Amino acid sequence: MKKSSFILACLLISSACSKVEKKVQIIERSTEEVTHTQSNETEQKITSHLYEQISQEATDRRDEKFQILMEEEAEMGSRLSAAIDYFGSFDFQLAVNKDKSESLYSKAVNEFSLKVSDLFWKINPYKLNPMNEDNKLDMSFYAISAALDESGDSSESFYDLMKKALLKDHQHEKLQDHEELLVSGINREIMIELIRARVDITATMALKNLTDKRDMTLGQKAKALIFQITGGRLGSIDLPETYDKSNDATKSSAQRHLEASLEARNFLKSINVNKSLEKRLSSAYSKIDFNEKNSAKNDKAQDQKKEQIRSLIQDLLD
Repeated sequence: MKKSSFILACLLISSACSKVEKKVQIIERSTEEVTHTQSNETEQKITSHLYEQISQEATDRRDEKFQILMEEEAEMGSRLSAAIDYFGSFDFQLAVNKDKSESLYSKAVNEFSLKVSDLFWKINPYKLNPMNEDNKLDMSFYAISAALDESGDSSESFYDLMKKALLKDHQHEKLQDHEELLVSGINREIMIELIRARVDITATMALKNLTDKRDMTLGQKAKALIFQITGGRLGSIDLPETYDKSNDATKSSAQRHLEASLEARNFLKSINVNKSLEKRLSSAYSKIDFNEKNSAKNDKAQDQKKEQIRSLIQDLLD
């Protein structure tokens, strides 16, 4: 009897210990879950705070850079640098925002459409001259158009958003909220004029890599003056060519700018918008012959890059 009582007591104690152990395990798991949850919440708070800080810094930077674009005194280099910084710092392009959302796109489009419209009403976008840097705000419009494809830490640029919205609008496809804003009312006109300006300013940047106006002869200056006075009816823009004296980096830069110009022109064509090179640019490019008319070395091996550049120029002039 005593032996039976002892065995029963042991079983009861064992059972009790087992229950206690299970409760301890449950408590430990619960504690781990709470600790993990608290850790996640802390991490999320830190991430959220970091994002807010980065986002605010980016906003301040964009405000600062666009202010430069609205100034009367800044030179073209400063305007272009400011535009590049501006377009590279939208929230949808920041490294902390790997997951894109409609709200990020809409925030960018809302901000830009308001800012660029202020500039648009201060200039005459239909009488722009990419070769006259004295018209400072005109140069800001050109700087913006040239920097549209800047993508910051992202593979997606504001230019990509613009083209997608314009193409979908042209094809009568359903638009997302930010796309509707890009093509609504005057915004659509502004976006198209920016791309038209992009055709000319990137071609101008290429022309600077291929010529040097500082070496113009008196005859070339006279022809240019006549061209200006007659609105292009007489005279010509004939700039001294520098291709044969340029290094490979300069030649490659000219090619990239010409490709950008042609891409913009071709995109406009895809949405039934016609765009020819600005008349001064057209005159200047029509005169480029890579000095081959006066060269005695026409029998030398072809320069592949020169032929690519020649082909791009011809496509732009067609």
